Amino acid sequence: MTPRTRWPTPPARNILGAAALLHSEAVELQKLTGEKVDTLQEWYPLVAAWSGSEDPLVADGFAAQVYDWIQWGLAATAPSGELVEIEPTALPWRESRMAVSGSGLVDQFVPACSSNYSDYSRGSGDITKVVIHTMEGTYAGSISWFQNCSASVSAHYNIRSSDGEITQMVQEEDVAWHAGHWDTNLHSIGIEHEGYVSQPDTWYTDAMYRSSAALVRDICDRRGIPKDRAHIIGHNEVPGCSGGSGGGSGCHTDPAAAGTGTTS
Repeated sequence: MTPRTRWPTPPARNILGAAALLHSEAVELQKLTGEKVDTLQEWYPLVAAWSGSEDPLVADGFAAQVYDWIQWGLAATAPSGELVEIEPTALPWRESRMAVSGSGLVDQFVPACSSNYSDYSRGSGDITKVVIHTMEGTYAGSISWFQNCSASVSAHYNIRSSDGEITQMVQEEDVAWHAGHWDTNLHSIGIEHEGYVSQPDTWYTDAMYRSSAALVRDICDRRGIPKDRAHIIGHNEVPGCSGGSGGGSGCHTDPAAAGTGTTS
């Protein structure tokens, strides 16, 4: 009786299948250019094309996320229960994107006016939640508003719709005024997303979703925050409606689900 072949488990099979397809693309590119695709830097455009998106910003964002995993490492559990690990690899050719204090995924740090947040020295144990917001406005407008010293509002991070660019405005150790509920502000990090919840098809782009997911994962991993719905919440789930402008479903519906057409 012929022994049954032991096939790779699903995660390993997916990885091997993807590697084979990427290799075939590299072979075709070599035929066209006469140059062998050899270094990780030379593989970048092929990984971007692998995204399947015709939008160059989305494709580049996909490749950037893959290369973030290569550069900074990854440890994740597959649905089958297997642990998938990637050891960090130095990529000196990649642009350094470190924030003043916070996530290494940010593109720029633009400080909010000091009168729009509370100067604290929070440690990881003090930060237990991430609150997701929709700006109900534009990326540039929100950045400008948080710099306005009469605004009395701020968030730690802003994310742009078109390409997922991240601007940090408050250091994570400080308390941003984003939730309309002091206890939530005291123990959370706030992330604003460009757009209007009544126009999801216009503003809720794949690039912004990917950037947001990577940022939230990074915050949770560094701060020891469980990645579940009890600890990653929407502004509509924040308790209280202080002065009619606080958090909670009675005051806000953001971030809202794409396609709902609800308003904040």
